[in-house]
Amino acid sequence: LGSTPPHNTTVLLSVPDDVLLWKFHMFRSTVLRAANKFGRTTHSPSTLNHFKPVQMPSRGLAAAAVEYPVLWGTSMKALVKEKPAEGLILSDVPKPAIGPNDVLIKVSKAAICGTDVHIYNWDQWAATHVPTPMTIGHEYVGTIADMGKEVKGMKIGQRVTGEGHITCGHCRNCKGGRTHLCPNTVGVGVNRPGAFAEYISIPATNVFKLPDPIVTDDCASFMDALGKRDGDDIVKRMNLRQSLHSHVYIGCS
Repeated sequence: LGSTPPHNTTVLLSVPDDVLLWKFHMFRSTVLRAANKFGRTTHSPSTLNHFKPVQMPSRGLAAAAVEYPVLWGTSMKALVKEKPAEGLILSDVPKPAIGPNDVLIKVSKAAICGTDVHIYNWDQWAATHVPTPMTIGHEYVGTIADMGKEVKGMKIGQRVTGEGHITCGHCRNCKGGRTHLCPNTVGVGVNRPGAFAEYISIPATNVFKLPDPIVTDDCASFMDALGKRDGDDIVKRMNLRQSLHSHVYIGCS
């Protein structure tokens, strides 16, 4: 604080969670109070406002496309957002490759989410979050076609679905069991190739086995919705509260 910073000065901070962001603002307030108390400051609060922490990356924010491994020489059909404009195309793309902890799923049925509509229309949200080209879709059901050598507790041909938020597993929130607050979250069908294709590859930790035939493909293909606030609306529409049968509703809301 020895001299007045240039007007465009910005201090870059690595902010892993809200706690550190809060501590930064507390530190800044302490400096202001101490400087004003001893009368040794030449900086007004407006000047110090030039020192701002970098905004935490929002969930699924895509600054640039990331290339995911594929099996060159193979081909499958996929719905692709080919360029930053309205619409989608049905294209031939290589099948996704898998790592030692990944599962390759042959998609049998998929559902359309409101997110997919945003991407199709290419509105402001989509233009900000989705790199192109991108295979979209994140609500689906299928069977395991292949899996990495480190995957345990699953088998080829097993019917599964997948959770669409891939977290890093290394940040403070992930290690503390708060993966839903991971600042490095990557969205399936938004930031990495999605499920509107014949095959999709995701980490085994995001794969969920389905009991057969209790959960039908129609229900399993949009299970992602039951983990959101709109799940309550689904329960109302299905009149489950008026039913004589017992139901278990599992989800964030």
